[in-house]
Amino acid sequence: MRDADQTETERTLRAKLPIEQQPVILWVYPEYGRLTLPLRRHVVGRSEGCDTVLPGTKISREHAELSPVGAAFGIRDLDSRNGVSVNGQRVSGTALMAGDVLRLGEWVGVVVTGLTEPASFGELAPGLLGGPGLAARLESARKLAEKGIPLVIQGRTGTGKERIARALHAWSKRPGEYVGVNCAAIPSDLAEAELFGHTKGAFTGADRARPGYFRQADQGTLLLDEFLELAPRTQAKLLRVLEEQEVQPLGDSRSYRIDVLVLAATQQPLATLVEAGQLRNDLVARLGVYTIQLPSLAERKEDIPSLFAYFCRDQAGSAMAHPQIDPELIEWLCIQPWPQNVRELEWLARAMVALHDGSGLLSFDQLPPQYRGANTMPPPAPSGEPDTGEGREMFDRLVKALDENGGVIVRAAEALGITRQKAYRILGKQPGFALESLRRRR
Repeated sequence: MRDADQTETERTLRAKLPIEQQPVILWVYPEYGRLTLPLRRHVVGRSEGCDTVLPGTKISREHAELSPVGAAFGIRDLDSRNGVSVNGQRVSGTALMAGDVLRLGEWVGVVVTGLTEPASFGELAPGLLGGPGLAARLESARKLAEKGIPLVIQGRTGTGKERIARALHAWSKRPGEYVGVNCAAIPSDLAEAELFGHTKGAFTGADRARPGYFRQADQGTLLLDEFLELAPRTQAKLLRVLEEQEVQPLGDSRSYRIDVLVLAATQQPLATLVEAGQLRNDLVARLGVYTIQLPSLAERKEDIPSLFAYFCRDQAGSAMAHPQIDPELIEWLCIQPWPQNVRELEWLARAMVALHDGSGLLSFDQLPPQYRGANTMPPPAPSGEPDTGEGREMFDRLVKALDENGGVIVRAAEALGITRQKAYRILGKQPGFALESLRRRR
């Protein structure tokens, strides 16, 4: 046991943290939403006398103990029958950091920040599923969409940019239709005609007049996906349309007033595109007042179990009973990198349900062959005791890398050739280290 002065110091460290940085455990499977906030010694188990009660046949009466460790907290197995797993490895005790995945028996939890009350997962808008983290990221964008302010949606492939665009259209309550345009699929010589319309005979092959996507979306929403693919000449005309709120079709002497909520989607930051000469700076100034940064699926670990279960139910339909999912599979899903993000998770769920015979748990046995090689877990977590010797030397190297990379864990880990999980473990073995203080020095 640590002495009272040290415990009080740890409480003081946590009390000084802004609420959005306070770590908590969000339990995400088999139920979503319970919170565990260990501001003091905190026992988790199935007994009604525990601070957090998790019912289940694989949960011991007093399964694990949580206690503050610096600005975070640690976990210790209380000689439970089925043990404590952190990021896929059974541990006797370790420090926990944001993003860590825990499994106690049939329960899976994720360490997150910014929550003080039980959370919920559900449909944020038609076709858009998410938890409180995604909802919070979209709150400002929702308000801007209601006022018709243009928005940029930035996110990697598969993060759901079009789903977000459709959600923004729904939130805007605009009476017109939603129109999505893949700018990369439009031939450059036809882009202006497709976007702004044309008269019959305006160019070779124009056998009839077309209103164009902007007029089609009048009173509604227009998504310009991969809009950086538009040629500079088209970008200039797009800028005029945004400024004047009217379009002039090719071959027409008249202009037409429009009222369109314009959304632009891209995988890359706008500043990078401007520096590369792919995007006009004045267009960014008009279009990119507010950018929605979509998280990768790996940054939404707490949403993975509910998304996966939803996709499984959707695939199963009424033809078969919805399959029950092995908690160890849920844990594995939560620690995978998901390079193709939500799209990849959806197709994996559909494939696994198709391979399932309808009986028993959905488990590793239904994983397609290319994923079975990925069925490896991170190295075992350390005990959580402060480190010395070689461990201290690695800690010093990591702190230096963090200082050189703005306090960003992922970049520092890459610079040292280690995984993000290992970087967190190294920091967790030095409980007095405060990452936020290093970030504030930048």
